[in-house]
Amino acid sequence: MITAARPSAGLTKVESAELLSHERTIEACLGPYQSVIVALATIKIKGLYREFGSFKDYLKKRWKGRFHAVHLNRLIKAVSVRENLSAKPIGFAPPEHESQARELGSLTPEQQKTVWRQANHEAANGGPRPTAARLKELKELLDLAGPAPAEEPKQTHLAAQMKALAQRVQKLRERTTKMFGAGRASRALALLDDFWDEVTRLAEVPKNPLA
Repeated sequence: MITAARPSAGLTKVESAELLSHERTIEACLGPYQSVIVALATIKIKGLYREFGSFKDYLKKRWKGRFHAVHLNRLIKAVSVRENLSAKPIGFAPPEHESQARELGSLTPEQQKTVWRQANHEAANGGPRPTAARLKELKELLDLAGPAPAEEPKQTHLAAQMKALAQRVQKLRERTTKMFGAGRASRALALLDDFWDEVTRLAEVPKNPLA
């Protein structure tokens, strides 16, 4: 379980090293998207941000306000794209970068597979790499861009994304308990609960979006 830190002045050497480790994860940016969310959650829960004052000040000063509810929504959407392209292997690894997944996020699951397969097939045969810019071009060439969808209220859209993520978290809890038993899985489940609490705080949505 991640233990919340008591408010105090500066960081110890161990805490400073841990903060640097989490920040390198974030700077890798946004490598595995789940790792970024976990790193931010851990920084907040353990109080590693406190030399900046509040966690909100830390996000603003250290990350120039990049991480807030809207960006968290983008990360969750990127995770959904990656999971879709990983569920039934299509012959190519899923996107590693958020920008790639974000470009595919406006498409249906099947369209995502079509564009990603085409982009990687090109690259494998000496064509351009499957960058976000190339994915955008392919969407237009395949006539998949379509008209811009009507903008949803940000909180409504985020709540829907969080509900889908909550369902996946619940399934993970059930699989963990079934695999290890309630006793052996207790620490892993407690860590998962801490992580989920922090994600809902960052996203500013109800703790139980399935209710």
